[in-house]
Amino acid sequence: MPSPHQFSKMMCSSLDELSVLIEQVRDWGTSCALPDRALWTLCLILDELITNSIVHGYRNAPDRPIEVAIERDGGLIRLQLTDFAPAFNPLTLPASLPGGDIEERQIGGLGIHFVRKMSASLDYDYVDAGNRIRLAINITPDGEARGA
Repeated sequence: MPSPHQFSKMMCSSLDELSVLIEQVRDWGTSCALPDRALWTLCLILDELITNSIVHGYRNAPDRPIEVAIERDGGLIRLQLTDFAPAFNPLTLPASLPGGDIEERQIGGLGIHFVRKMSASLDYDYVDAGNRIRLAINITPDGEARGA
């Protein structure tokens, strides 16, 4: 059984189930006293990465597995996500910086840019036929979430 500072779930690849997961993570974060801003950052990262897995990795195929594991360790949140879609390392995408006219921007890449900025560490590997992303988020003494 996970400790109160750990959360884990095997979810299916649906945006409806993602909404349920986000609510469960909010409840968990509240129960282990995560500051509001850190919890908001964690949920934003989860939404971005899991939506990408569902839409791009699984191409909206329902009922495909996504493993979620989160741990609070003092001033650090650790997140590990694993899907079993075709191998794809989002960290190889070029940085897509916000700016310019929205009408002229190409679609894509901005979400992973924000994930990079909000994470203190971020890595990818392909293990046991699965895409695994691990990241950490620092929680500052004033409750803010900080990246690198």
